[in-house]
Amino acid sequence: MAREKIERLKELIEKELAMAKKFAATSDQDFKISSQAAFASPSASGDRYFAETQADLNKQRLMALEGLLSEVRVCLDSVNPEVITVPCHVVLADEAGVKYEYFLAKNQVLLAGIQIITPTSPLGASLVGKRIGETVEYPSGEKSTKLRVEEID
Repeated sequence: MAREKIERLKELIEKELAMAKKFAATSDQDFKISSQAAFASPSASGDRYFAETQADLNKQRLMALEGLLSEVRVCLDSVNPEVITVPCHVVLADEAGVKYEYFLAKNQVLLAGIQIITPTSPLGASLVGKRIGETVEYPSGEKSTKLRVEEID
């Protein structure tokens, strides 16, 4: 069942990647146009700076999405792990039984409805190496939070 979730994540990333490529191409073109007009006025110079910054941000998002897609593909091509490694999908539960789903990956990208954590985050660092049934404890503000590993995929 979790492989289906990873497959859906792959599809979502591919859609986001297609949009990011369009945005990167458009913002790069805007930067080139504004660069040519930048000498005309101080306002045009501001437009050039904005276009350059936007082009850089779009390229960074594009690279992060490509990295995340690569990690998801590795996850889909691998055997289900018995211990939490990077990359993988995990389901955790708190003491009340509320479940939380995360994708543990090196490339953190904001995607609507997807919780991506890195192994350098407090939760991610506490997850690496854990098995189903084990409890992880990590700092959360001034207190610490405990979650039980329910699924690894």
